[in-house]
Amino acid sequence: MTSRSFGARLAPKILFAAALGCTFLVPLAAQADERDHCRNEIARDEHKLEWAYYQYGRYSYQYSKAYQRLQDAREDCWNVNHAWWDDRDRRWHEEHDWTDYRYDRW
Repeated sequence: MTSRSFGARLAPKILFAAALGCTFLVPLAAQADERDHCRNEIARDEHKLEWAYYQYGRYSYQYSKAYQRLQDAREDCWNVNHAWWDDRDRRWHEEHDWTDYRYDRW
């Protein structure tokens, strides 16, 4: 009967624990990447909408295209994350409650 050292007996257990930990952490990292992508896309589209409003006016073709892109980005993020980013409030919304009242007041 051979006796293995303490480190040799512990190494497989440490490797197993590390592999198991990675199994749970990788999906969380992927979700964070997806949320970052959504946040960046919505922030970009909100800035483009504001620019189109100030540059061309509320009833312009450019404004309506920017508005549609923002709505599509919010809808895409909602379908993936069940949350959407509000760049003005700088926070995630967990409810499907985006309203465009602030764009009507410009």
